[in-house]
Amino acid sequence: MSSNRLGVLQKYVDEHGLDQKNNNTVLTDFSGKIISLAGFSYDLGLVKPLKGSNLTDFHPVFEGIFPFQDKLLLIPNVEIQPEVFWDIHILQGNKLCWVIFEEKTKIINLLRPQLQKRNQQNFRQENENNADSLAAQAIGLLDILVLKQRSEEEWDIIGETPYWFSEFFIIESCIICRDDLSNTFPFLDSFFDETDFEAGKDLYSGIWSEAKNGIEYHFRANTKSNQDFNFLIIKKLHPEHEVNKELIQHARDHVLAYEELKKSASLSLELNKVKEQFISIISHDLRSPFISIISALDYLFEDPNFTKPLEEEHREFLDYILDDSKRVLDYLEKLLDWSRLDTGKLQPVIQMVNFNDLMNLSQAQFEQRLKDKGITLKVEVEDNFEFEADTTLFSQVINNLIGNAIKFTPRDGCITVKATKFKTKARTVKEIRIIDSGIGIPSEKLDGLFKEYEKHYTYGTEGEKGSGFGLSITKKILDVHNFSISCISELEKGSEFIIVL
Repeated sequence: MSSNRLGVLQKYVDEHGLDQKNNNTVLTDFSGKIISLAGFSYDLGLVKPLKGSNLTDFHPVFEGIFPFQDKLLLIPNVEIQPEVFWDIHILQGNKLCWVIFEEKTKIINLLRPQLQKRNQQNFRQENENNADSLAAQAIGLLDILVLKQRSEEEWDIIGETPYWFSEFFIIESCIICRDDLSNTFPFLDSFFDETDFEAGKDLYSGIWSEAKNGIEYHFRANTKSNQDFNFLIIKKLHPEHEVNKELIQHARDHVLAYEELKKSASLSLELNKVKEQFISIISHDLRSPFISIISALDYLFEDPNFTKPLEEEHREFLDYILDDSKRVLDYLEKLLDWSRLDTGKLQPVIQMVNFNDLMNLSQAQFEQRLKDKGITLKVEVEDNFEFEADTTLFSQVINNLIGNAIKFTPRDGCITVKATKFKTKARTVKEIRIIDSGIGIPSEKLDGLFKEYEKHYTYGTEGEKGSGFGLSITKKILDVHNFSISCISELEKGSEFIIVL
């Protein structure tokens, strides 16, 4: 530290008597990180700050002050805890900050009886249910302006105006317009927008500041209502006590909210770990047995020596076992995909996709299901319809949508897949539409169709069951690609799913 700078700081310490033994000092860097404690004691009534921690962890009054860029800062009359007050001096050196805590509780306590006596003289305790007594009580408060609503745009001035009123308003009558209030105190404009007198709840504004003739004023507004009248109360705050106290409380609330957020984030991480372990158990330990069951049944059904002696009733039971095993395996596969997408572990491998090639694979996959229900699948793809995507993930999107269309399209229906391009002023837009002649979707279900936690377990036209995960997985995959999807549907007239690439 230069000798000149040291001299300035020493002069400040001497003038304010900060070298007394009952004062406490913390040395920090400019970010607020504590470097050392100089004479710091437990007398402050809070947890002792630790070397290496940040002052904002010690008390919320420091929230927003660091990184410190001023030379000197005095935070007066800080109520650290009930009935305990300090002045906090922050002094900047060349490399470190001195944070000196000066005890002020005794001085505040000496002044308290006079402050209480003045307040008692100005407060009138009457029945708050009466509009006149409510106004009288409000008028009795020090440095306040009380207004009673006359109409949407006009307010009556109740009682005597405070001394500062004439500094801001030139009003000859006892009526003041909303425009006059908003123009004088622009902060009130948004406060009026938030006010809802019909709700019957008192509303408090934040603190705002106005400068007049070199003097800075601090104000806060609040509303009060009873059955007959609405009131607006504007109070001038005492800068060294009420403003600081309000800022401290705001910072304290901010810190508490931050701590709660950290706890929630930590709990969320733990829950994600548990979920991943659970999904891992499902995907590895449960999928294998079902694959074995399905493989064994498929093998047996292909053997005439096994199927011929079976009675029809026994064959139906085995068909149920096979169908339900395939359905549960489908649940597990989709649950695994959903979990991977949800945790960001399933990353797309982007390459150029030829949509005709992709549709050839899908048609082959659904050939038997289409044949079983007598459904016609039409594919209308423009020439050279290509785009960048993850082939595997995008195939799953198309398969989910075609699979749903088959499920909800009655026998002998029709499904059409169209891929078209058109130009706008900004770019060439590519669209894929999957259109079916199915049973349609109720209008009340359309808004939540792709939402993650709204599962849809509607049975197909021939009792087909689904997992309910398909559309939410489809939306997640498209989100990863920055593609969009929407749906147009009407009961008994089919559905149309539109993907914009």
